[in-house]
Amino acid sequence: MKKLSYLLMAICLVFFVSCHNNNDTESAATENAATETESATPENAPKYEGSPAFVEVMTFLDEKEAMLENCDYDQFMEIHKLTFENVIHKYSADDITSEENETLRLRYKDFVDKVAEKAKDFNMGE
Repeated sequence: MKKLSYLLMAICLVFFVSCHNNNDTESAATENAATETESATPENAPKYEGSPAFVEVMTFLDEKEAMLENCDYDQFMEIHKLTFENVIHKYSADDITSEENETLRLRYKDFVDKVAEKAKDFNMGE
């Protein structure tokens, strides 16, 4: 009878450990899936919110700024020629709100500062 109770306890212990390991595996898998979902959501979410014109111009400036990092002289000159008016020329006053326009002007100022900084790489001076 004593051997039977030890055997029964051993089976229960094995069963308990087995169930506990399965829960840990499922929990880890659930956590990984949640982490993947969380990390995928920000990538899919739009970087800017506002009118379509605002989002398009901000994205355009981001793309041109990214090009600045590894551009050659000709590419730099094309970027250097961009003016605020050239960037937003295809939009009417109704396409961009006054708040968005102010944000765009500040963003464009930052862009111009980065272009001026890059000009030093091409010995173009201040």
